[in-house]
Amino acid sequence: MAVAVGTLAPSPKFVGVDDAGNPIAGGKIYSYYAGTTTPAPTFSDADLDVSHVNTNPIVLDSAGRATIFLQPGVSYKFILLNAADVQVWSQDNIAAVSPLQTGIDTLATAGEALAPGQVAYLAAGAPGPGVAGRWYRADSANAYSSTEPTVGMVTSPILAGQSGSIRVVGAVTGLSGLVPGANYFVGTAGALTVTRPLNGRLVGVADTTTSLVLSANPASAAAGSSAAAVITVTTAGLIPTLPIPNGTGPLVVRMAAAALATIQGIAPGLPGQKLTIIEATNVQQVDLLSMSAAAGNVNQRLYNVVQTGPTSLKAGGVAVYVYDAGGLNVWKLVSHQQGQWIQLPYAATRYTAAAGAWDVQAADEVYYGYSIAGCNMSLMAIINTSSISLSTGSLSIALPAGFAYQRTSSFAVIGSPTGSSNEVFLAVVQPSGFLLLLRLAGAWAPISDSMGLAFTIMIPMT
Repeated sequence: MAVAVGTLAPSPKFVGVDDAGNPIAGGKIYSYYAGTTTPAPTFSDADLDVSHVNTNPIVLDSAGRATIFLQPGVSYKFILLNAADVQVWSQDNIAAVSPLQTGIDTLATAGEALAPGQVAYLAAGAPGPGVAGRWYRADSANAYSSTEPTVGMVTSPILAGQSGSIRVVGAVTGLSGLVPGANYFVGTAGALTVTRPLNGRLVGVADTTTSLVLSANPASAAAGSSAAAVITVTTAGLIPTLPIPNGTGPLVVRMAAAALATIQGIAPGLPGQKLTIIEATNVQQVDLLSMSAAAGNVNQRLYNVVQTGPTSLKAGGVAVYVYDAGGLNVWKLVSHQQGQWIQLPYAATRYTAAAGAWDVQAADEVYYGYSIAGCNMSLMAIINTSSISLSTGSLSIALPAGFAYQRTSSFAVIGSPTGSSNEVFLAVVQPSGFLLLLRLAGAWAPISDSMGLAFTIMIPMT
């Protein structure tokens, strides 16, 4: 048996009739949002353009007819009066049906008065002040009213304590002043903003100047979402606060700046949120500063294992942070791999002889660099043929600046003088930031004026 798919033809014109069924010439139709006395616009054309807004009330023609198009997703109340302004009937909760599937609405109970075009959130109770299960105006001032809950758009007025429709999926029309293609976020007091705020919850993307395609509500952090969002950052130089998108799952930040990027802070996350930072260019460097006062709010700061000096990333470098919202309210470093070693440029002031002369020129320094793992720095130095006098008793080498070092026990460094047997030096790390090489008694050839050194040592830091 064939399935019937036809539908009855709708009435192409609205016709107002009296109780006897007679058309009401010159009658009037007032349109309001359902359950209110707030006027709601209707239209004379299906394009719903502002140039085609009907008068309110709509005056019926001599046959009691009028052309009325309704805005999809909006519920109306109509009141019909005759030509003498006597009410004939009143009908509430007239739902406009769209020819397209524009979205999914949920029946919502308002915790406060909500207006069309506002962003609302579903309250969960604590930590916010609202009543759990009711809807309030979304606000980026707090995570509980922006990044954490389910949000939607109000399509018609809802008084406090009353029920109405809030769109949570699809598109919202009847807005104004939007920029097609632009992202819109939760602003303040239910408003939309095109500028991402601190608690940057994306609401949707404008497809016209009057309509917004809603973004999906993300899963709750408690639901254990494991899919990581990935963003790429190309900003170089100082970054006081690295912005991150809304969401409750793990996040991967690819640092792809064309020069050194120094991150002083990261926008607050949700409790337990995981954030992974990788150096994505394989040629540049990322510095992560611990507890930097320049990070803005305290809850944007990074808490690194090494509290002095930067925790850096080079090619292959990865840093993993978890947001600790129950203690310091900071991003805590839980894993760090620097990747490639950091080679420092030659500096003549790096080398100072305590007695006699020990001259290390740029051409003499083959390599000077370091790698950090946990609280330890591995330092590598390769000096080829430095000029040294026989009276030299020690050489002070400046360690990488900005870090705090702990004094270490002594260890031996072997020097290779030209034309003589190897020389042994006692190496001691000074907390002031210097490595002191002390010459030990031993063979020291009078003809020697050139000394080579190559060593890698591990230095504890604070």
